[in-house]
Amino acid sequence: MSVSSALTPTSPTPPTDAAVPTLIIQKRDGALAPFDGERIRVAIEKAFRAELRLDSNTATPPDTSSKVSAVAERVVSWCLGLSEAGNAGVGLQVERVQDEVERVLMESGEYKVARRYVLYREQHSERRRASLLRYVRADGTEDDIDQQALHAILREACLDLGSEVSADPLLQATVASLYNGITEAEITQASILAARGLIEIEPAYSFVAAFCFRRLSGALFLGLRLERLIKSTFPFMSSKPSMRNSWIQLFLRTI
Repeated sequence: MSVSSALTPTSPTPPTDAAVPTLIIQKRDGALAPFDGERIRVAIEKAFRAELRLDSNTATPPDTSSKVSAVAERVVSWCLGLSEAGNAGVGLQVERVQDEVERVLMESGEYKVARRYVLYREQHSERRRASLLRYVRADGTEDDIDQQALHAILREACLDLGSEVSADPLLQATVASLYNGITEAEITQASILAARGLIEIEPAYSFVAAFCFRRLSGALFLGLRLERLIKSTFPFMSSKPSMRNSWIQLFLRTI
């Protein structure tokens, strides 16, 4: 991918194989998304416009647009350089990209704009913190819902189930069902329902539902005892996780 193509707004026309980005961005919740250089340019332009105190009806001056493009091209070039260095397909964290934007702005002598960009990041962080959902543990204590940790568990649940099984739609569906004050058991139930909703599309999601039942419930008595029973009764299944999961899933359907 070239710098110019990375900065081109996404077209509604489905991309060809040659146009598919090779660099992946990892969001704060752990979800992965294709690299989009235009988002970087837009964020930089907002910082410049904020410093110039331009309202939404005022066009960005040509000289400012040139500065925006120059900074954006340097940042995008740095990102694509990571891809060429062998990081294609590896999630580049959003925070690293934002750090690079600040660095390039400072190197370009745009100190006031850099401060605006830092303020922009802090404001967004405050909004994210304000929108954090909290859950209630089994013992009655509360804590923030860690979406990144939840996504990691869902990715683990999807391992070795084929390319058609992905954690991203599971996370999206699960998070959409969460609310402030939700219990641990309800989070588990939300993830299971998310997986069950995808079984008609891909039957392998049934194994994900079984995994979520055991893994997200922590030291759930039934799940642990069931797995131990299967391992002790059928030792050969210790090396056959897919078969073991099939037996667990079959059992769960009967209770």
